[in-house]
Amino acid sequence: MTKVRCHYCGVEILEDTANRTNGYCMPHSGYGLSFPEKIGGEFKIVSYQTQQQVEYSVTSEHKKEFDIIRTLMLPGDKLVKFTTTPFKNQKEYAKSGYAIYREHKYFTGFVTELERNQDYYQDVETEVNIIEIIEVFGEDWEKIKNELIEGDIVVHCITSPYSWDCLAGRDYYAVKRGDEYLFSKLIRMN
Repeated sequence: MTKVRCHYCGVEILEDTANRTNGYCMPHSGYGLSFPEKIGGEFKIVSYQTQQQVEYSVTSEHKKEFDIIRTLMLPGDKLVKFTTTPFKNQKEYAKSGYAIYREHKYFTGFVTELERNQDYYQDVETEVNIIEIIEVFGEDWEKIKNELIEGDIVVHCITSPYSWDCLAGRDYYAVKRGDEYLFSKLIRMN
């Protein structure tokens, strides 16, 4: 078996691991991701830029990053200003950044402004029909339905992706009167 070492820290790793992570050990596997995978979200080109435009617009903290990507540009590459729309499970997303756009792909780049993804921290509550909750509550439904009054609603609730990452996630159904939960049935938790 060939000895393979992590590109980042040099620890010996299995060849299979190296193939899966582009040459990195598991703790450093994120370093082997492509630029779009590291940033996450759905990319959108805001504008095409010249090197001069980027030089004038980036702050001093991003000058070195720009110097590095500028050295990687090939004939035919485009320099773009981009933004991303976050996926629901992302803590933050790139509100703006610059990248080399090569052969219809984001080759590499850097983020100039990160924004907190509000959806990542939001619980979701959706009204559902009564048939769905009858199955969930099963035998208890007969007792519950006698206590319902007009205006009560049935909801499906799932806590935020943040709560699941913190091992405090909950997925449940409930009967709700105003802002008060009268009956609930936990479906899933971590």
